[in-house]
Amino acid sequence: MYWIQCVENGPRRVNHAAGALDNLIYSFGGYSNSEDYTRTTPIDIHVFNIYTLKWYSLSKPKKTDLKYDDAPFSRYGHTVVVYKRKFYLWGGRNDHPGACNRLFCFDPETLQWSRVCIMGDFIPTARDGHSACVINDRMYIFAGFEDHSQQFCNDLFYFDFNKSSWHICLPKDIDQVPQCRDFHSATNIDNRMYIFGGRFDQIGPQQILQNFYDNHLHIFNPNDNSWLDLTPQGQILYGRRSHSAFTHNGKLYIFGGYNNVIDTHFNDLHEFNPLTSLWRRIKPHGIINPVPRRRQCCLVIDHRMYMFGGTSPVSLTNLHDMEDTNGIRTGLYDQSDLYVFDFAPTLKTLCLLFLAQRRISINNLSKTFHQEYKLFTQSTILRQRSTGETSG
Repeated sequence: MYWIQCVENGPRRVNHAAGALDNLIYSFGGYSNSEDYTRTTPIDIHVFNIYTLKWYSLSKPKKTDLKYDDAPFSRYGHTVVVYKRKFYLWGGRNDHPGACNRLFCFDPETLQWSRVCIMGDFIPTARDGHSACVINDRMYIFAGFEDHSQQFCNDLFYFDFNKSSWHICLPKDIDQVPQCRDFHSATNIDNRMYIFGGRFDQIGPQQILQNFYDNHLHIFNPNDNSWLDLTPQGQILYGRRSHSAFTHNGKLYIFGGYNNVIDTHFNDLHEFNPLTSLWRRIKPHGIINPVPRRRQCCLVIDHRMYMFGGTSPVSLTNLHDMEDTNGIRTGLYDQSDLYVFDFAPTLKTLCLLFLAQRRISINNLSKTFHQEYKLFTQSTILRQRSTGETSG
């Protein structure tokens, strides 16, 4: 397993949501520190082509467009899933209107948004920091931070694509339902939903808010609507929130995230095998690991994973608006990079990586190989960190 490429100068995005179709990655919304989130403008969409290694932006609807109101407003903390070659966006919030509970559909063929018509009156409450997972013809929504109650929750809903209706999954008395939380992950493995991580709180006698981070795996089986709390073995990872979870060849992978109890951003990669219930930490080869971060996106296409965006800790001096901890001023740096992780690199990929890292001349090789090498090295093979950006 290798980190093979790092592409710079992409959209600076934090707490965004994304999905992949064919050779394209679609990134929806999110924020950066330089943007104004007190206005309700249409959400932005950035597209990455995995063959050309280029980003481009789609045009936003204009107020004069007939379907202007069908587009979701700009937001963060939302979720996006792919179902039958369309993207479905739910939840999230903006600083001005707050959280949202409308369901939107984006068609990449027509580049048009639409509001999904809901049958019946039941709709989950508005929230952000929830998770979403498609199993068969349903989109499951779990937990998050509710806007109306201003509290974490642990309810589970599903949207039936065939009936275009929302439903609630009520737990049984014997179920081991996960605690209320936000910024966890939900992943479909063999038509079961694996919940990992997230943040929840506990209010003590002195009404002091304390965060907790779960490192158990919670499994929901839609066949009988049952929950199971699994305590795996092996190289157990720290609990965290705002991490990324993805699957490859039937295994679950966790990358990055943040735990404020130990004040740590992560850039570690862990693998869980459902057949053995074992965790193991992956130590990739290739280029230098991505810097620690949270609220990034990770998507798998074929045998490669694409990680982009997020925010990382920095150490700064002489900036009065940063938090002062033990005399060291710290803050967050919003990332604009994209890393490519190859689960099983071919011999050609390893050769390209070797040539690029060693800066070996390829003048004696064929023109066809020259073209492949040029495209491969459009990425920054040896990434230079921005000033003040930390490595751990």
